[in-house]
Amino acid sequence: TDDTQDTAQSESHLSREGSDIFLSAGTTVEQLKNMYPEIKTVYNKNGNAVTGRTVCTGYSTDSLSVIVLGDVDGSGTLSSRDVKELMRLQIGDSQLSGVFLKAADFNRDGQVDNRDILLIAKK
Repeated sequence: TDDTQDTAQSESHLSREGSDIFLSAGTTVEQLKNMYPEIKTVYNKNGNAVTGRTVCTGYSTDSLSVIVLGDVDGSGTLSSRDVKELMRLQIGDSQLSGVFLKAADFNRDGQVDNRDILLIAKK
């Protein structure tokens, strides 16, 4: 495995695939709006409009789902909780779905595996 490729892919600040927008941890609502001027409102997982804070996996816009790579617990940060959840997923003791499963594929290689855990743990 080429670790350089894994690192380069994980450093991507922003990409959009269909109705999903992939962001790095620490991206703010304002940064997201600046990158995509058509985004007028960002909503938290409860559907309430948010401003002035970091976006989290599970947030959305009128037409896009927000995925913060590595943020499998929806906190907007990468922490030991995310690593623990991925380790539980690997041994079959946890289930992730939807945007949270997409966030787990940190290096965006199409599978959630030990490389994703290692890359998130390094952050």
